[in-house]
Amino acid sequence: MLSMDTLPESIIVVGGGAIGVEFATVLAELGTKVVLLELMDQILPNEEREAAGFLEGELKKIGIDVHTSTAIDSIEEMDDGACIRAKCKDSNREFSAGYVLICVGREPALRSGELDRLSIGYDRRGIKVNERFMTNVENIFAVGDTTGGILLAHRAVAQGRALASDLFGNGSITYSDGTIPAVVYTHPNVARVGITEEQARKEGLEIEVKKVEYGGNIIARTGLMGNGFVKTLFSDERLIGVTIAGDEAGELIAPMSLAVVNKMTIQQLRNWVIPHPTLSELLYVL
Repeated sequence: MLSMDTLPESIIVVGGGAIGVEFATVLAELGTKVVLLELMDQILPNEEREAAGFLEGELKKIGIDVHTSTAIDSIEEMDDGACIRAKCKDSNREFSAGYVLICVGREPALRSGELDRLSIGYDRRGIKVNERFMTNVENIFAVGDTTGGILLAHRAVAQGRALASDLFGNGSITYSDGTIPAVVYTHPNVARVGITEEQARKEGLEIEVKKVEYGGNIIARTGLMGNGFVKTLFSDERLIGVTIAGDEAGELIAPMSLAVVNKMTIQQLRNWVIPHPTLSELLYVL
C-alpha cells in the first residue's frame, strides 16, 4: 500500500480495526472513495462501543462508506479492479473498487527454522514466553511483536526495559499488558488505557462510570475541535480504565496511563491540579 506511485480513485478496506480505520481515514482525506467493511457489529471491536460509534460518525463525515456486521463471501478480480460479494446484516451486497486493502490483523514474521533448531517454543501468534519474557530455553528471552499480543512499538520498549531491569538491574521496572495505552490515529483520535466498561462488567466488577464532554472545555471550543469525550471507570474507588475519543486523545491518554498503572484512587485524583485554560482540564472527571 505504502509503495503505490499513484493515489487510488477508489478502494475497499476490509477490516475495521485500528489499521483499517487509520488507512481509510488517510485515503479518504486525500480524496479516495473509500468503503470500509467490518465483520463485527462495530468498528474498533475491542474498544468502548461509544468510542466506536463516535468514530464511525466522524468517518462518515469525510465520505467513508462504513458497513459493520458484514461477512465477505468472495473477492473477485476484475479488469478495472475488484468486486466483493458480502452479506451485510440481512441483505446480500456487492462492492466494487479499483483496489482492495486487507486489514484483518498481523502475525509476527518469525524465522521458524532458527527457532526449531534451538527448540524454542512458538505458535502462529509468536514466541511463547513467561511473565518475565523467558522462552522455554533457559537464558533465551523474547520481547515485542515476536511474542504476539498487542503489536505496539511502545509495548515492545516497555517489555525491553523490564527485561533489562531484570537482567542487569534490580528488577524494579514492572510490566503488564493491561496498562499499555493504545491510540487509534484517525482524525480525531481514539485512545484507551486499562479495560472497557463491557470488559469490566463481564468480569463481574462493580464499577462507577464518569464522563466528560469536549464541549465543556474552553480550549476544545475555541480550537473548534468538535465533539469528543473522556470516559473513566472506577472499581473500589480505583481507576481501572480510561477511554478518550476526540482531538489530541493520544496526548491526553499519557497522564491517565500513569494513573491507571499506579491504581490511583478517586481521592488522589481529586488532589490533582491542572492548569487553566488547557485541554487537559478534560481530565477533571470527578
